[in-house]
Amino acid sequence: MTLKLKTLVEDRYDFADITIDLHRDMIGSVYIIRHNDIKYVLKVYKETYLKEGLLSIGIISYLNENNGPVPKIIKTKSDKNYVTFNNKIMVIFEFIEGKEVILESHENEILESIQKIHKIMNNYKGNLIKRDFSFYVLRYIDILENKEFDPNKIKELKKYGHNFYNVVTHTTFKFCHGDLHTGNMIYNKNNEIIIYDFDAAGFFNPLTDYSTLYNVTDFNNFNTNDIDQTYNILNDMKKFTEKEILQMIAFIPLRHYELIATIISVKGEENISESFYDEQYKWIKDFYDYYISKRIS
Repeated sequence: MTLKLKTLVEDRYDFADITIDLHRDMIGSVYIIRHNDIKYVLKVYKETYLKEGLLSIGIISYLNENNGPVPKIIKTKSDKNYVTFNNKIMVIFEFIEGKEVILESHENEILESIQKIHKIMNNYKGNLIKRDFSFYVLRYIDILENKEFDPNKIKELKKYGHNFYNVVTHTTFKFCHGDLHTGNMIYNKNNEIIIYDFDAAGFFNPLTDYSTLYNVTDFNNFNTNDIDQTYNILNDMKKFTEKEILQMIAFIPLRHYELIATIISVKGEENISESFYDEQYKWIKDFYDYYISKRIS
């Protein structure tokens, strides 16, 4: 695969004699390529994620045109943003030299970049996918039904999902990044936060980007103290209303459904242990029970 990609890159781009190394493999396979001692990032979207790939490339291209804090797309020889091959999409970005982003150290710069992206995207005329109940909850429910998970637990999970979704969506939808954690950022040499990976972006409650950023809950270990801490962080910012904070807290389990479905689809159901499903059921149930009983306040 690497050799074929090398040939394809050298054929479609103004690159020659490149080296290429796999960096990570999730929704897309990410490679680091080197040309004339300069590094670039190559991302290949698999056949099942072409829609996400085209969405992400369209958004980043628009942000490039409007000086948004995102990596620049490297154009092909024919001035295209991406290459289609074998039912896949390939795109190359500049490699951003910089430091790991730490929320406590770079909070002001992070918020500045988020706000800049949100403002630019208010005028975006391209297609944005509405991130609906199907995206956040039903993908996981479908997986559970197909594997004949406990029907009573499925019914409960669907109810919890509906309730959380109704809380989060009781607002005006706008652009949201959808996966805005510090792992998708880098602090560049100009003291600016560059944001990447727009694969989960879409039309939804924009406050969910802040929810993801400030969420301190543990994906594998539920603890009510983590919910309280997240609430307190958001409340202490003096930026959000009580209603908005409760929406952001409700988004945490909603995103949990979405992450589980993505993990399973990428890894394959055959590679997921049976205990994983019960553990995730308990995590969501415990979150729901605490949210309903306490309302966090």
